[in-house]
This record gives sequence, C-alpha cells and structure tokens, in this order.
Amino acid sequence: MSSIRLLVLGVVDFAQPVHGYDVRRELQGWRLDGWVNVQPGSIYSALKTLERDGFIATVPSDSTASPARVGPTGKLNRPERTQYTMTDEGDAHFRSLLRAAWWKVERGQEPFFPAMCFLTQMTREELVAALQARLAQMEAQVAEMKFIRSSIRDGDTGETGGIPEHVRENIDFAVMRTRADMEWSRQFMKRLRDGEYVLAGEPVRPTGVDAQP
Repeated sequence: MSSIRLLVLGVVDFAQPVHGYDVRRELQGWRLDGWVNVQPGSIYSALKTLERDGFIATVPSDSTASPARVGPTGKLNRPERTQYTMTDEGDAHFRSLLRAAWWKVERGQEPFFPAMCFLTQMTREELVAALQARLAQMEAQVAEMKFIRSSIRDGDTGETGGIPEHVRENIDFAVMRTRADMEWSRQFMKRLRDGEYVLAGEPVRPTGVDAQP
C-alpha cells in the first residue's frame, strides 16, 4: 500500500488540483504494471483512504468539464468530478515515503519465494517446464519494456500526454532485475538437469538427468 500511496500523493502534488481520472491516466501511462499495482481500483481506493486520513482534500467540483448525459427525468445532467489537492500533512507524508523509499532497501512480497520452499513437492520434469515458461514470459516482458523505452522522447515531461523521460530509469531498473531473474532461472534449470535435489517421485538423487520436456 505504501507504494501506491507514494505514487498517488506524488501525482496529486505536482498536478493539483487534479481529478482521480487524471491520476489514474498519469500512473498507467508510466507503465508500472507488474511492479506496482496501479489498477484503477487500487488508485481510487488509495485516493479515498488518503482523503480519509487527511493527506489530500477535495476542492469544489468542476462540473462544466465533465461529459454531459441525460438523466432518468430526461434532463441534461453533468456529473460532478471530484478534484484533489495536497494538505500540509499529506506533503509531509509524501516526503517521508519518498525519502524512505530511496534510503531503505526493502524486499518485495514475491509469491515465488514461498513456492521455492516447497520445490521438492514438484517433479523434476514439471519444474524444468515451469522454468522454461517463466523464461519465455520474462523475455517477452523485457522486449516490451525495451520497446516502451524507445518510444520515450527526450525532454518529455508528460504534460502533453507522453511518458516523462525519467521513467526510462524505472524501465532500466526493471529490465536489469528481470534479466537477473532470467540468469538464475537458467542456472537453476541446469542444476535440475544435472540431478540436484531429490524431487517428487524420486527415491534417490538422480545423476545426469536429461529433463528436456
């Protein structure tokens, strides 16, 4: 939750007053999927929580900027769109989260870690096949991230709808981390094929197993 709070507060800080829709559009345009939960539900939930906690505040709605629709009575209605601004408490909270994220190393909650604790419950053939599938997925992710990076223009600040140029650093970090995961997967797959560990269905440790599916 701290990650999405940091992101939402950061967008409100530089774009205020800002509609929730614009916060969502901005964050989803940064291509953070897969690393931070920036789904619409999480963003709007964070906005409500931050408002409840006094870190952001609503300002008078701008109904004239909203798309018109015909209500059940046949009258033309314009839905109100809530705008948010940062409070003094919110600014202090944002700065605290920002500095903590830069200065403190925290390990992510990755479900693959607990799964590795029970790898001996899997067969050797399935583990190798799963690693091959993971590698294929990660290769596709790297290709996608590199394509997105190539589309970012020098000097873009995001004000015209493009991706801010500093998001390149997010992408580079994600690519390097993914490649490290890929390298471990290749090495682990080799160890499995060489007979490492006693796995499901194996009474003794095999030697020189060719587990190609």
